[in-house]
Amino acid sequence: MPLGLSRGTRLLAVVPHPDDESLALGGLLSRAASVGADFRIIYLTSGDNNPWPQRALERRWRIGAQDRVRWGQRRQAEALAALGLLGVPSEKVVFLGYPDQGLTRLLMQGDEAPVERLTEVLDAWRPTLLAAPCLSDIHPDHSAAAVFVRQAMAATRTENAPRWIEYLVHSRKGSFQPFQGLCLPLSQEQRNTKRAAISCHRTQTLLQKRKLFSFSRGDERFAPVSGNSEPHHPVLDFHWHDGILHLGLTPTPSPGACGPITLCIAGNRQGQASMRSAIRLPSFPGGKFVELMDSRNSERLGRARFYGNRRRATVVFEDVDLGHVDQLFAKVKRSFGFFDEAGWGALSVPDVLDAEIPAGLRVVGSP
Repeated sequence: MPLGLSRGTRLLAVVPHPDDESLALGGLLSRAASVGADFRIIYLTSGDNNPWPQRALERRWRIGAQDRVRWGQRRQAEALAALGLLGVPSEKVVFLGYPDQGLTRLLMQGDEAPVERLTEVLDAWRPTLLAAPCLSDIHPDHSAAAVFVRQAMAATRTENAPRWIEYLVHSRKGSFQPFQGLCLPLSQEQRNTKRAAISCHRTQTLLQKRKLFSFSRGDERFAPVSGNSEPHHPVLDFHWHDGILHLGLTPTPSPGACGPITLCIAGNRQGQASMRSAIRLPSFPGGKFVELMDSRNSERLGRARFYGNRRRATVVFEDVDLGHVDQLFAKVKRSFGFFDEAGWGALSVPDVLDAEIPAGLRVVGSP
């Protein structure tokens, strides 16, 4: 699948942190710059909440608020230097400054600011190509950014939608990677340029040099945006029956994500947050009821019934009104670990909620 980059290309890249532009998009940006394409690079955070590299590089243990601000400014400068090598002028770059490691919190609080800023750019600048993080990325900031982009694309008033591709930076070894659709071959010269751009991020290569430079040894892969979850997502079985949502969960703990489970639900309507809920799942089997509270205002949304255990379970949303939702996302969040077990899963929302079960589907976990 060719990208069709040309002088008329208007590339909008949404980037969670400084260094992601070089790791995932270095070849794409360099190729686009070489044909005279135009750019907008939007960083959602400045990467300021990055304590262990900061401790190692600055040889200090205590990291205060001003130290984080200074670190974020340093990471911004590294990103601008890297983009300069890739051919992207600094005036094409915007840092929005949302909290590093805090995008999921903003998402679950229903904060509309990130969506509004992205929508403004989509409406005003009208890109022809959009590159954004993948829902499957296990870094919470990356997968939350993917949801924000989906909200913005649902809210935009642009008549001609851009071609939309996703990139993946963080994944678990052996996990499903949906990047079979688009490969951007890189020449040795382009790989060298990408490696030089990655080298600009000294704050990150200090502790992860081998891992980060591995991104420059191959071609770049992207996926066309899909409305479905990956096949091995922990929120695997989902369907509607008589207007009731059934979620089948198959969580698998790992060294990087373990402990008690919280099921996070994010629903949107026309690009705006319409419901947010975080459900702490019980540890014992049976038809246990759990209350659903809205994370934005603590209002009761209804209740769900939990069947099974923490290895295989079904959550049935028995009296929850989802008629005001046209986008629905779910993920399981563990109590321990920096990375997620998996990113967000996109759940299909039927046009008619009380429709019959389509042929071939079965009711999972019904009492």
